[in-house]
Amino acid sequence: MTKRQFVTMVTICFFVLLNSGCNQGENSIGVEPAASIASTSVPQVTPTSAQVTMIPEDFLQTLDYKVQSHPEAFAVEVPQNWEVKLGEYPVGLYWQLANEFSKDAGLDLTLLKGTTVEVQRYSLVDGLPGSGEQKEFSYPSNLVLLVQSGNTVGAWLEFNIQSIGPSIKKRSLTDITGLTFEEWTEREGLFAEEGENSDLASLDHFELLDAFFQAIQDGNHPRARACLNPNALLTALTVNRQMHQLYNPDFGGENALSESIVEAKPTSY
Repeated sequence: MTKRQFVTMVTICFFVLLNSGCNQGENSIGVEPAASIASTSVPQVTPTSAQVTMIPEDFLQTLDYKVQSHPEAFAVEVPQNWEVKLGEYPVGLYWQLANEFSKDAGLDLTLLKGTTVEVQRYSLVDGLPGSGEQKEFSYPSNLVLLVQSGNTVGAWLEFNIQSIGPSIKKRSLTDITGLTFEEWTEREGLFAEEGENSDLASLDHFELLDAFFQAIQDGNHPRARACLNPNALLTALTVNRQMHQLYNPDFGGENALSESIVEAKPTSY
């Protein structure tokens, strides 16, 4: 367990204890028995060269998914800079992770940097099955297409509506890269730019906890967030995401879990 994983685990437990009376259904998503899934086979995808110039209607025909006929559609500006710095809002994490899944369909999102694309988000009629003990259930999920100049230029799935991925081939990040999420962020150099929080790297677990709560006491939220692990920041991107958004634009009330941790008012430690 890394130091940031340790801090995240402890602070989440702390948050849950202080807020045991809150509405625990706020972020819950309904599930249905997996028997309702029409097909769990791996979708058939046409060659990359055909995908690059394929209109969304034709692209959908290559997939073994049943989607609702009218997608949610909205425009999104793809940021030019995908850097992810410790303590800052990790928009670049969203795009780098989405790109791993999109490349599995032969569509590279880095070609879209600094441009505007149309998002077409389709609800999957039959959802997607869970994994492990949850494989008996299906979860409401989406198919996301990015469209530019009438052609499909990006594609991935949103499992249980809020997750980034899997790919349209139903492959997870580990399936694609052979790495866990934490190993992947380290390989990609995400959160490596520590800036004024560089001292955190030399702290042991309990010193890091001290730094976390001191940052809360000082009202230094960027430093408090720098103590959280990438998983907590990944959750902040999509929890309680609003309509016509791929992700929450910044830290705030929408991504309540991470913000409630950072804004906690401990009475003892």
